[in-house]
Amino acid sequence: MEVLRLLANSYKHDFSAKPTEELLKELKPESELKYASLPESDSLRKILANFIGLGDEAGYCDIAERFVDIASEYLAEVRNCTTLSNVKWGRVSLKPSH
Repeated sequence: MEVLRLLANSYKHDFSAKPTEELLKELKPESELKYASLPESDSLRKILANFIGLGDEAGYCDIAERFVDIASEYLAEVRNCTTLSNVKWGRVSLKPSH
């Protein structure tokens, strides 16, 4: 989810900019390459594809679909793990000692 947030922020602030240091740090590329702008970087596309379990040949549409799947799986997991305690109806004391 952190990679998705950083990628979204990169596009939000300047879609034609190079990947931010934060994004590259999170992706942990194997080399210190200089990357082209986000939409034009074949190296970044490959790193993103591999990071989320797709092969080198995956296109940006495949990557975007996989990110949607990852986000959906995360939300479903959160929904399934969230439990609420029973509500006790009645008067409540706001005194710190209670």
